[in-house]
Amino acid sequence: MIEGYVCSACGGSRFRDDEHGNLICDFCSTTYELAGQKYDCRVCGTLNPAHAKRCMKCGSALGRLCPICTHLNALGATICEKCDTVLDTYSSITARLPVSGEPERRVERLVETKWDDVTYMHAERARLDAEERERLAWLAAQAAENRRQQQQIIKFVLIGVGVFLALLVLVAVVTNVP
Repeated sequence: MIEGYVCSACGGSRFRDDEHGNLICDFCSTTYELAGQKYDCRVCGTLNPAHAKRCMKCGSALGRLCPICTHLNALGATICEKCDTVLDTYSSITARLPVSGEPERRVERLVETKWDDVTYMHAERARLDAEERERLAWLAAQAAENRRQQQQIIKFVLIGVGVFLALLVLVAVVTNVP
């Protein structure tokens, strides 16, 4: 088990590696290919896979945030994948300047993205809750199987002790015969 990283898909912190050297999240089974292009995190210096949007160690954004819709784009993106805003410095400054009718539209977009975030978080919470219920059911089944096996061992030990005592009694009876 590999620790010290955080899955950018589910936030899980436990990983294992496969035969190809890729990291696999233990919670959501997301595979992170370590071979190929990697990006250094600007905050902690950790190497991250090319498709990661957040650092696997510190969680900081690896991509570029859109100044209009706050969508996290890929690191090399020049145009927002969601709203087609240019992601250069000048555009990000002018995007914040009010234009007639623009503030209302921007607020609507921010509300939409906030609603998307809330919807996504509710869906993720439901998925994680279902996964946790499944894990707890599996643990309960394992505990029941362990109890069953322990009871069988106790039965075998008691039968063995009973047979041993019966043999002792039989030997005592046979040796006391004149």
